[in-house]
Amino acid sequence: RSFQYGNAVIRSAMSKIKSASQLESYLNTCWKRAAKAEALLQGNLSQKEALELINTIDTALSFTKLDDPKYYPPRLTALSLPSSATQLTVSDSNPVNDNAAVHVMLQSVSRSTKDQILIEILSAIVSEPFYNQLRTQQQLGYIVSSGIRAIEDT
Repeated sequence: RSFQYGNAVIRSAMSKIKSASQLESYLNTCWKRAAKAEALLQGNLSQKEALELINTIDTALSFTKLDDPKYYPPRLTALSLPSSATQLTVSDSNPVNDNAAVHVMLQSVSRSTKDQILIEILSAIVSEPFYNQLRTQQQLGYIVSSGIRAIEDT
């Protein structure tokens, strides 16, 4: 089920709202039926400050704890990548849009501590030169990064 709507559909729905109280009533109904929240706090916060902030948000928005596992999304699982390169190309309906994205993933199937440490070292070695070459020198993108991501125990 998709919850992405075009501008015309949104404008049509908004034109049916006649008052702020009607909108508030509708939002409260939706909130009570389908509210779910996840939070990631990053930055200059202590654990205590982060938990206090989450508690403040939870109190203000009145979340109901969901104990049933069916409400939680499945965890990411590592999939075997093909041995050859795979390319996905998506065309843009705007012919003058020259933006592009590239995502390169190298997968390690080893779960040994030694290999995990070697991957961390490789990431640390590659990160700055990667950014410097692509973003600073070639100015190829607004968002340029490299790093590692653990999926399952890999």
